[in-house]
Amino acid sequence: MTGVAGLIPLAALDRAFIEEIRRNFGGTGLTPETRNMLILVLLCVVALLLLSHVINSWREHKARKELPAGWIVHRSEIVAVLTKAMLQRAKLEMRFLPTDESRRATSCNIVDLGPETLKLDLADDVSASHEWIDRGVELFFKIVEKKRVIFHTFSTSIVGVRKLPNEAIHLVVELPEKIELNQKRSFLRLEPPSQYLLGLAVWLSGADASGIKGSHTKKWGRPDLTFTPGDGANVVHVLNLSAGGMRLAIRNKALRDKGLAVEVSHRVYALLDLYDPDLNEKRRLWLYCRVKSRYEDFQTRDVELGLKFLVLGRQRQSDPYMLEWFKLDHNGVEWLGEWVMKRHLEIYREKGIV
Repeated sequence: MTGVAGLIPLAALDRAFIEEIRRNFGGTGLTPETRNMLILVLLCVVALLLLSHVINSWREHKARKELPAGWIVHRSEIVAVLTKAMLQRAKLEMRFLPTDESRRATSCNIVDLGPETLKLDLADDVSASHEWIDRGVELFFKIVEKKRVIFHTFSTSIVGVRKLPNEAIHLVVELPEKIELNQKRSFLRLEPPSQYLLGLAVWLSGADASGIKGSHTKKWGRPDLTFTPGDGANVVHVLNLSAGGMRLAIRNKALRDKGLAVEVSHRVYALLDLYDPDLNEKRRLWLYCRVKSRYEDFQTRDVELGLKFLVLGRQRQSDPYMLEWFKLDHNGVEWLGEWVMKRHLEIYREKGIV
């Protein structure tokens, strides 16, 4: 039989510990009844201390489990991550809060780490003023862990602006309360695990600067390119995915045989099927995209297309062939951003990084 949480054997406590106490009390002149009462009180105190320790440990463990995936909240772990960023001279991208994507981000790097603050060295082309004090900022950076690049972000407030004699500018910010394992969701890319990519269809025919096909998918005709898991004859592959877009590799033969031509700024429709292991279900995304980049291999003439998601289509409950279109902002497809982040975390945990 064991004590609280199996920490102390009761038999050992009853014999060795109690006998030692009795011997110590033996020379005090106390009556046996008084000695037994004091021993009982002492044992109760020990039991309460052990119970308090177990409860506190359980609460801490529960708090860790309830934290969102990828959050770092313990001060020692936060300092460890920031120290690595400083030693690796990682570049931080800083934006003022609330986030305004139209404003240019400011580059900086960590030059000193104190008990409560962080000192940042701003890029040479940045002019800072004391009006920045008390303003909130969001910072993104990456560090290398076990040959893997890990992205982090945190929010904090500026508490000081210092201009040095050599014209360099240092910002002093508060040490963050948490760091998130996260890049900007719209840019965090992932090569989708094969078991989670269930299918892809792409319509390139007639793609131009407008590319509007309408909302009734039955009128779109057969897709120009398709990907089916396990099919060795696939002519299109997903190289990476993010909340804001995806990159495709297309065999030149497929484009040549169908007389397809697509250039930067053309519009493309895509149907993407992904598996969501958290809900054990398939998620279907209808996407209206703009071709943001195009690369053609000099030897094979195979093409890589970088697509930016512009609009998300949702099937109507009354008619699954009819889509309602929703314009996307700079965050892209939020569900896809969460999906990519969770898959990243799975990979990191499999590799023992987090």
